[in-house]
Amino acid sequence: MKQESNDKSQPDIFYGIGVSPGIAIGRVFVVDRHDLRIQRRKISARRIAREKKRFLQAVERSKQQIVEIQNQIESRQLSDNLHFLDILHAHLLILEDRKLLDETCNLIADKQVNAEWALKEVLDRYKEMFDAIEDEYLRERRSDIDSVESRIQRNLLGIETESVATIAEKVIVVAHDLSPADTAQMDRGKIMGFATNVGGKTSHTAIMARSLEIPAVVGLENITSHVSNGDILILDGSTGTVILNPDQRYFN
Repeated sequence: MKQESNDKSQPDIFYGIGVSPGIAIGRVFVVDRHDLRIQRRKISARRIAREKKRFLQAVERSKQQIVEIQNQIESRQLSDNLHFLDILHAHLLILEDRKLLDETCNLIADKQVNAEWALKEVLDRYKEMFDAIEDEYLRERRSDIDSVESRIQRNLLGIETESVATIAEKVIVVAHDLSPADTAQMDRGKIMGFATNVGGKTSHTAIMARSLEIPAVVGLENITSHVSNGDILILDGSTGTVILNPDQRYFN
């Protein structure tokens, strides 16, 4: 949540949920990939088989990408590898879920719609079930479905997934959300903190930040709409406060 100020000389201050303690001061690196606009398109009966094949190929490509990330993680031999590998294994299980694959293919055929829309419709039903769960930890596992859907959709649309592995300097990563695959590929020495629009104390981003001992604030709602690469942030992972482009008084 952003604090509104009538004084234009004041920096913008955001309040979220502090999930990993510590203070980070640094430049912003924005991971902007959450806003996929999925359009419903009607397809002809003769295109159904081709559309199913396109969907299944995107699923296979997604599986290959996750296996490649798993191999990268294993080659680094870090102490928290098991945590990341467990989450990525869960993503593979979703991609191999026969029910998910069959329901999407059946929807493509029955409604004669494009694969992107069919996948969205099927997974929206899954997400509704997770949203109804009372246990916060289990409810947060909906993020696994979000991560898998984003990966498949990007492969369907031919959109390259922005690689956080290319981060070359110390930064505070700002994103709508961060997947385990994102965090696993980061150079730990370059990451000073995390700030995300969504998430809670039991979200993957929170768990990973605490595991890596990196300050993090989640649940900021719309911070990605207010920051750009190169902006300066002060992030307090204990209080959940984020200050954008602070002036000199904050450093005295």
